[in-house]
Amino acid sequence: NENRYKILKRANPEASQKFVDSAQKGVVAKFNMLKQLAAMSYDAADAQQEPDEMVNKG
Repeated sequence: NENRYKILKRANPEASQKFVDSAQKGVVAKFNMLKQLAAMSYDAADAQQEPDEMVNKG
């Protein structure tokens, strides 16, 4: 797999850099989303409510 990226970098450095930048943005976005999910608390009382009630309670 890594050979593909090395070949791309040699053949077309500009396209390679765009690919790397795009991939990095995706990784950062997913990491931030997972951090937010990990920080969420689960309250058993919330499990008893309908989704609309949960959104409107705050």
